[in-house]
Amino acid sequence: MPGLLQSILFHQCMWIVLGPLCTTSMPWPHIVIDPLGNFCQCLFFLVSWIADLKEQWLIAGLAQSVCLKCITVTTDFGKPHTCEKRLGQSILESLKQIQCWYPMADTWQFFLKSKEVGLSGVEDLCWEGLVVDICDVLCVDVLH
Repeated sequence: MPGLLQSILFHQCMWIVLGPLCTTSMPWPHIVIDPLGNFCQCLFFLVSWIADLKEQWLIAGLAQSVCLKCITVTTDFGKPHTCEKRLGQSILESLKQIQCWYPMADTWQFFLKSKEVGLSGVEDLCWEGLVVDICDVLCVDVLH
């Protein structure tokens, strides 16, 4: 349970940071003041998120037994067939589906049900509402 609570706290804190990038929180473009005092129009968006593999699973809201880039599990790694590309929207849809099926589930029950479908158990992901697909933004193996 402490690991789950740390993951939930991570996503809540990152939501504070990423909130201004969501289209639902502020209109685009943003008016900012540069160091010289001039007003400028700026568009903010997330291009890449560099993290190690364990943190990438945390960010994406996925269990550590699945791939970040395609829909496969560790038992399928190394097999010659290709798998369908993973999309951030499919992660969000899976979360919404569990919330629909188990509306009265507490945090631990939700965690157990989400593990069955390869999710980490965090209900509210920090990147929900961003205009980019989190699976495209995460840079796999950049640090290695």
